[in-house]
Amino acid sequence: MDGAERLDLRTRRGWIWMIVAGFSVLIIGIIVGLQKTGPLCGSPLLPQSRSAEIFDSLRRGSRAAAECYRNIDSASIPTWGLIALGVVLVLAAVVIRVVSINRSSDTL
Repeated sequence: MDGAERLDLRTRRGWIWMIVAGFSVLIIGIIVGLQKTGPLCGSPLLPQSRSAEIFDSLRRGSRAAAECYRNIDSASIPTWGLIALGVVLVLAAVVIRVVSINRSSDTL
């Protein structure tokens, strides 16, 4: 195998690994996004914190719901970052594959 064939083989396998990595990062982002930010709080992907709101209405002066929503806001940054990174990786792999197909069809 010469250098050009070896590089072509890496390109063929590389886009598959990028898709796998992209979907893995996307799934990790969804898993992180479904984790509750506190005992009475929701999660970045399911932000309803009804328990904290009920606790606030029963106990005057408690700010449990406000704290929950602040925690959800801060936890949403890495969640959406991971989801966006996963989507970008998958799209980049598709673009690499399309470019390599066009390149190989032009040489024939």
